Amino acid sequence: MNLVAIMKKNLPQSWRSKLNVIRETRALNQLSRNLRNYTPFELRASQGQPRSNAIVVVPTDPFSLVGARGDDAMISTAAFMARRQIEDREIFIVTASPEADHIANSEGYVPLNIWRSPAYVSDLSEALERVRPSAMVVVGGDVIDGHYGPLISAKLLASAEVAARNQIPTTLLGFSFNKSPAPELRRFLDELHPGVQLNLRDAISLQRFKSFTSAKGELVADSAFLLPPDPSQIIVKEITNWVNEQRHHGRKVIGFNLHPFLFRGANASTLSSIFENISSSLLNIASRRHVSFLLFPHDDRGEHGDDISLKPIYNRIHDQLGDRAYYLSGRFNAATLKAVASRLDGVVAGRMHLAIAALGSNVPVLSITYQDKFEGLYEHFRLPQWPLLDPGMLVEGESFVAQVTRFIDELETLQKIIVGESPNVRRLSGLNYRIFAEQQD
Repeated sequence: MNLVAIMKKNLPQSWRSKLNVIRETRALNQLSRNLRNYTPFELRASQGQPRSNAIVVVPTDPFSLVGARGDDAMISTAAFMARRQIEDREIFIVTASPEADHIANSEGYVPLNIWRSPAYVSDLSEALERVRPSAMVVVGGDVIDGHYGPLISAKLLASAEVAARNQIPTTLLGFSFNKSPAPELRRFLDELHPGVQLNLRDAISLQRFKSFTSAKGELVADSAFLLPPDPSQIIVKEITNWVNEQRHHGRKVIGFNLHPFLFRGANASTLSSIFENISSSLLNIASRRHVSFLLFPHDDRGEHGDDISLKPIYNRIHDQLGDRAYYLSGRFNAATLKAVASRLDGVVAGRMHLAIAALGSNVPVLSITYQDKFEGLYEHFRLPQWPLLDPGMLVEGESFVAQVTRFIDELETLQKIIVGESPNVRRLSGLNYRIFAEQQD
């Protein structure tokens, strides 16, 4: 470690935060200048060259690519929709690490390791000029409003801008937009090329988006509703057998998911106490209703992953519940996890895309909310808002028990609502990919 790095490490947290803000502001200004000075290769060329059938995907997490199964679901669905039109279509994906390159290759994609380049705009342009794709797909999710920092949001928008300026059909897959977007992003959105299809994945997000920017957005549903489940893996068969056994004993099977960022800022001791309270609540529910629990991780990114929350809870409840508690161990892709979710009677979900996987399989969901993005999802299905829980309720004991018990009692009613609205939600989800349909016209 060099002297500068040592000095930075020893700075007070407040100073480090200020330095990060300064660094990010400089990077945003440089990105804006690079876009302003950018000349599309379509204008430089004396005559247009024919496009390939390839597409380029820009993910929200080019470092781990699919560590969050929500990212995996959106990328996999985009690949499925693209290859449904042209089976042997080549898919290039922007990456930022050797790990992501390896994952891309293993999934049948071609990595473009350019995300971390200081000259990202020109490097992306060179890649697009070389590949000459027929479309660009920018993954949106919950990243476009700047919640995870405005720079990553701006780079995703810049990616779409570069493609659209070169007359490449470009879509930004359905994204949420929270009520407090980063103000630095307004200029990137206001100046975005009108050829970029901006898809908001719920009506609440669309209204917020319209209030924030002059860019034109359209209402869709999340792109991952169209992800085909993969029931072929052994784990799906094992869980199906376990679920059938539980139902044979008259029990409902409820998936349970939780992640540590629902309790942001809590130290290890506080988290341990929270997990103890949740464990007690689950045991209380199991004493009141004939239920079994599948502890269901949906993210395995180390300290950001769900195992940190779920394993301590499972360890506490398994001693008393025995085979009424099952832990989903191992690393599985989004399509396999959707197949697992489809086997359940209901899911308590702390992850947005686990909720989408379940709802897309007509399985009711009780959601633990964050970033005020679940409300619009429930509006798509015309579901009541009571199955939306603030994370604070999980530690209130009796309130959490009461809500989950109500959820179990109303599973049949909720499922009927979901089944009735599902065709329209799938139609809205398909609008994310209208650039592929337009290419067939």
